[in-house]
Amino acid sequence: MGTVLILGAGATLAHAQGLRPKRGLNHPPLDGTFFERAAALARSRPEVRRCVRALQSEIKKTATFSDPWVGASPPMEQYFGDVYYEVASGSTGAFPVFVALLRLYQVVLEETTNWMVGRRQPGLVGRLIRAELDRRPGETLTILTFNHDLLIENELLTLPKRYGALALEPLYGVAGLKRLDYPPSPDIFDRVLPTGTTPLPVALHKLHGSLNWVMTSTTKDPVPGTLFPREGSSAAKRKLYLVQRKQITDGRQLKTGTTTGRNTWYLWPLVVPPIYDKHRITAMDILRDVWDSARIAVETADRLVLVGYSMPDADVSSRQMLRRAFTANADLDAVDFVNPDVGLATKINAYVRPEVIRAYRDLPGYFKASF
Repeated sequence: MGTVLILGAGATLAHAQGLRPKRGLNHPPLDGTFFERAAALARSRPEVRRCVRALQSEIKKTATFSDPWVGASPPMEQYFGDVYYEVASGSTGAFPVFVALLRLYQVVLEETTNWMVGRRQPGLVGRLIRAELDRRPGETLTILTFNHDLLIENELLTLPKRYGALALEPLYGVAGLKRLDYPPSPDIFDRVLPTGTTPLPVALHKLHGSLNWVMTSTTKDPVPGTLFPREGSSAAKRKLYLVQRKQITDGRQLKTGTTTGRNTWYLWPLVVPPIYDKHRITAMDILRDVWDSARIAVETADRLVLVGYSMPDADVSSRQMLRRAFTANADLDAVDFVNPDVGLATKINAYVRPEVIRAYRDLPGYFKASF
């Protein structure tokens, strides 16, 4: 029993709009606005401009992909999927496009979410978490997210100490994230709980990976096996490292400190695009654990709230997991969702078929009606 929150990209956008209503350039993109936002940022942000040009350069080397900035911009998820399928089919020119697209995605999220880090007062997402914890004191709040940014982790830091202490290891609840050594600093999360503290009653399952979960590569540009390990391969059991920094950082290197052999590695984030056969990536043990935990959470919940998550058509695996877990849960008969597009109710009814659907256009409306 308990509450499960599912937070999508719309939750991050709503949070940013609540903090800076008039600074649209700094707002995180949605699926349909990603390339438009990247182009706008490229005019004033050199690193974004470099990544845009790098992606366009790789696209020109192939006859497979159109330039997403020529004509109508495609949805980011659709474009990611198209590039991925060419990689999966063995196209040699597609993988450099995928790498360039992933770099651009990381830099855009860095530019549009890092500015929200370090605030003492909660934004909309922090207020939501606090309200749900107060609704069910003593129970664990489970958050499922398809986002790769670090907004949720940072908003948990704004909670009063009476709720408990935040550390990444108990928050994520997955084995296999190896340690990176950092000196004590206010700019990093605790990895483990300080002695004598109680953990926050929050479980965070990041179903599509996270920009602070990283893999190592011996080369600046990874090979396909690094990003897409096959089930049963040694790559599927490779070490993943946990970056404790509160902000997204690009171009990281890991120095192991060894005196023999290689001591510097390039780091690549574990990011799962919303593709149909994501088992090519979720074959990694850590993501299998995350998906299993998420499914169990929905199967045992008695409240399910979707915030800014639109159940995209490209993400078949996520919809199937939600449908099967919801069907297996006899105590869960309703879905609350917060989204400006109230037409999402039709999609929820088609995929999940709850007895009751309650719709709210925004988080302030949800707060007013629910608390």
